Amino acid sequence: MSVPRKSFSAFAQNFAPPLVFLAVTLVFIIAAYGYPPASREVPLLVGYALLVLIALDILSRTSTSTGDLVRRYLNPASGLPGVPKAEDEEGESHPSGHKELLAVGWVAAFTAGVMIVGILPSVPAYVASYMIVEGRKSVKFSILIAASIALFLWLSFEMILSIPLYRGMLFE
Repeated sequence: MSVPRKSFSAFAQNFAPPLVFLAVTLVFIIAAYGYPPASREVPLLVGYALLVLIALDILSRTSTSTGDLVRRYLNPASGLPGVPKAEDEEGESHPSGHKELLAVGWVAAFTAGVMIVGILPSVPAYVASYMIVEGRKSVKFSILIAASIALFLWLSFEMILSIPLYRGMLFE
């Protein structure tokens, strides 16, 4: 018996993003085990926390009573009247692929910025640009918030904790 094309397409659109993130996270965890014991603690903590979040995401995308409960608990707005939802042919609600790709693009751009110029310039640039473009906040307010975050990072890590922030490939 073959699965109808429309059904497989809806399944792939709904479950592909978390499954891709699951694969990336597993590679991240495996790579972390190659680090010295003291250096792998934080990457493993992040990796295993991501596994839990990805599992909850996958569960929330199912049309089971448990999935519905997780979806309502983790996203209370999903059941509120007047909140628009994207719905496919079967009535399943899920984000559009375009919005997910855009979100991944923002994260990829931020990651590239951190790798190239480092944490301190990338974080405020990302925060300000995201607030202006996606959040539609004023430029002045966005820059003020981004500068505050940069100051907090610099003071807390560089000055108080004496932990140098990654400078990026251009400045290392």
